[in-house]
Amino acid sequence: MQTIKDLATGRISLAQTFWGYGVCGNIILGLVGTSAINNEFLGFFILTLILKFLLFATVLSGITFIMRNDKITVWRILTFAVVLIEVIVGLIMAAALASVAF
Repeated sequence: MQTIKDLATGRISLAQTFWGYGVCGNIILGLVGTSAINNEFLGFFILTLILKFLLFATVLSGITFIMRNDKITVWRILTFAVVLIEVIVGLIMAAALASVAF
């Protein structure tokens, strides 16, 4: 629980936040979600989408706190933009899935 709190408050380095939690977490959850689709487990796929959204929202929060507490650099702006786009895509996927499921 402390790791999630450290991630959300920006106490973990930018590289570990982006590459470790953002990219690697996305790959792992993406593979699990793809496996769920291939095995026709729609509920599990929806769960992985929710977990991806929560992970990226936490990573975005961490990057925001890192930028607020330290100086703003080009790399921090780029990572912020990439994660923000991923959060927006997650919201679009949720809206599309909600319209199909309900």
